[in-house]
Amino acid sequence: MANQTNFDEFLNWVQTFQQERKAPIYQPKKYKSTLTSQEEEVQRLRGVLYAREEGSFGATENGYLAGISEPAPFRSDEIMGKPAKVGNFQNFLTQELGSRKNDVQSIIDCEKICSNCEAAHRVCLYPNLQHCEKCGYKLKDETREIANEFTCYIYGIETFANKKLTMAVRYEDEHHIVTDEQEGSCMFHTNVILADTFIPDWRTLLMNPVEGLKIVKEMFERGYQTLLKSWNDDRWRNLMHPQQKDSLTDSDIREHLIAGFSIPPSCRNQIHLIMMCPPFLPKHYQQLILNNLFTYRRWFPIEYVMKILTLSIRRNIRLNAEDINMPIDSLIAFFDDIPYDAIHSKLLQKYARSHNLLTHFPITNFRYIIADDKIVPTKSSVFDTNEENSDESKLPMDRNLLWEHDRTVLTSDGAIERFYSYAKPYPLPTWSKIQLEKDTQKEKGK
Repeated sequence: MANQTNFDEFLNWVQTFQQERKAPIYQPKKYKSTLTSQEEEVQRLRGVLYAREEGSFGATENGYLAGISEPAPFRSDEIMGKPAKVGNFQNFLTQELGSRKNDVQSIIDCEKICSNCEAAHRVCLYPNLQHCEKCGYKLKDETREIANEFTCYIYGIETFANKKLTMAVRYEDEHHIVTDEQEGSCMFHTNVILADTFIPDWRTLLMNPVEGLKIVKEMFERGYQTLLKSWNDDRWRNLMHPQQKDSLTDSDIREHLIAGFSIPPSCRNQIHLIMMCPPFLPKHYQQLILNNLFTYRRWFPIEYVMKILTLSIRRNIRLNAEDINMPIDSLIAFFDDIPYDAIHSKLLQKYARSHNLLTHFPITNFRYIIADDKIVPTKSSVFDTNEENSDESKLPMDRNLLWEHDRTVLTSDGAIERFYSYAKPYPLPTWSKIQLEKDTQKEKGK
């Protein structure tokens, strides 16, 4: 019930904001199961999307634009660098680890699948997890081993799941990797990965909040500086709102950044800060207003995490190795001075506001509208009998191809597909063990 109330408040705000911008909102209706003509179907789907004078926001809760007419830029498929460990993941396990095969926490995880929504949950670190943290349904009994994608990359393993273990990297050094998200939601969507120490997720930082806060700030600054470099891509920036794209200062760009952590991160069992800058892709903006992005009590904004760490410093709170794995609801209740619900709701509003200010998606710049199970053209050429010009309705299986095209067009240049240049020897230092050793030394010194 709290989740629904949280979302209703957000949706009411979105509607009010759009009305203030004089952007008429399409009101959902119950449609007839059959339509008299193809033209009626096309007009119905066109009506799903509202538009302001200079461009639309790209989506409503009922549909979204797809198939941007801008051609996809050429990007080389050349892979830079060389793997530190030649061979596949299984070779690494058998040949490199040897007698240490049981000590593989940072490279192998176990996961269970939700019986309802199919969400994956890692359970090696959280053996008591029985229910889905997304929908609350019971997890399936079967457990499967999976490789930790990010730490495998850090170790420089050549292949992973029959594919080259490379990433689209925007920045790398011995401590951080900034890589594009494979299924990005925004025009700028990266993961800032900590590369020199094994930390499963941000809760571990509560063992030493002082150092933890420093780690989070460093990760944010690295991602922010990477975004500033992307801002120099004129082709990419010209896809934004013409009144905003050249007027934003560096501090304005910082304000529009979205940053946070996801729990559970599934097969990415290594702390990474998710960083985005709107506009959202039309498909994902629809997911935002449908409450399917930034999932309640799974998305932890950096604003919330930094408040928790700061409060812990002020009150000298340091969690032990067992407490950092407490259930999410218990963690939020433990730090009830920091209101997760209010912060989450207000930041959803902020994310939507940033999208609405920066976006410039005129319906005429897109070839299709996707609504329900239909994909239909935006232009009247749907009735053109000339085969070369005909823009017939696409099949549902084509929507992924349209999304992939839009994501490629709306992603800035600057990422290079490569192996990690600073590959680390196995195993990475475990941050929690380091903190325990420090505490032990302090106790001995008293």
